[in-house]
Amino acid sequence: MPSDLAIINAEDVNFSINTWWNSSYQQKKNAFLNDNTGCRPDMVRVNNQLDYWLFKKVHANNVVVGRDNYLYERAYIEEYCGMDFVGEARLRKEILMVKKIQDTLEHLGKTFVFLYAPSKAHYYSEMTPDYYRNLNHTHETNYKVVKRLCDSIGINQIDFNGWFMSIKDNSKNLLFSRQGTHWTVYGSLIAADSFIKYLEIKRHEKLPELHWKEIEFSNKPRRSDDDILAALNLIFEYKNDIFSYPKYYYDTDSTRSRPTAIYIGDSFIRRWAEDDLMHNIHKDWDFWYYFQERWNEKSVYWDVSSGSMQGYDWKSALLKTDCLIFMDNPENFKGLGDELSCFKQIYDFLYPTRI
Repeated sequence: MPSDLAIINAEDVNFSINTWWNSSYQQKKNAFLNDNTGCRPDMVRVNNQLDYWLFKKVHANNVVVGRDNYLYERAYIEEYCGMDFVGEARLRKEILMVKKIQDTLEHLGKTFVFLYAPSKAHYYSEMTPDYYRNLNHTHETNYKVVKRLCDSIGINQIDFNGWFMSIKDNSKNLLFSRQGTHWTVYGSLIAADSFIKYLEIKRHEKLPELHWKEIEFSNKPRRSDDDILAALNLIFEYKNDIFSYPKYYYDTDSTRSRPTAIYIGDSFIRRWAEDDLMHNIHKDWDFWYYFQERWNEKSVYWDVSSGSMQGYDWKSALLKTDCLIFMDNPENFKGLGDELSCFKQIYDFLYPTRI
């Protein structure tokens, strides 16, 4: 699955009279030549490297450089600072909607779990750029209010964000890297292990277990452990962390249950798919990425294109699944109840005649 920060070169375009006169041919041809002209990639990397060395300037959308070359996506820092806070009244209304969805699904014999993906801006707040560190952080944020409200009304939840911060000083293995925006491979695996155990308790079932006996250490990032750095398109290697890569497996003997599941959320769930979590603990599963794209076994493992949620009968799928798992980063909590959000659409489906 592609990274959110992936750079995709423009494709070539065929000439036609219509595209010439409406200028689309010229625009697309210019973009193609820019991306594919000989030596251009090397010259771009030279320019990017010089800007980074001289000015700590990076050429990637919404990426900023913090202390000791820690890289961040700006939106995550702004959430941590409360700059996108939408207000408690709105969040209260939205969390009550989530609770009603949870109650209805439980009445139908299904399990709902609300997961908080961890935020690098929370985890490494001390390494953010000076401007953000000098702000007053005593005010409310969407994360703080959502956590308090969910606690108060009994939402089934795991706060990986709070948990990661609580074990930061004692963890011998890297949970976030300076080069990446997502949890590391190791971080995603310990979160997956905790999630499996939580789901077992909620469903009163024994699920496949995640095991490892050995960890390989490397100063070379693998998979998406350096996803922000890759987007900077620099020449020279970055200052590397020491990464931990467990050699893991799932115990999937026949005595264990494998409930079906639908996952909804952001790119942190992608890492779990790459970890083979869903493949091993569910007999069938879907991942509805931002409630816009539909990923499953075929699209993850056999390179089949993901499908759009538009036109897909998600309502029937929801009624057939055993579990609905929602996971999002606090940066996205500002849109939990937006008109096109998954919760708003699921709520409208389950409560079509509400006043």
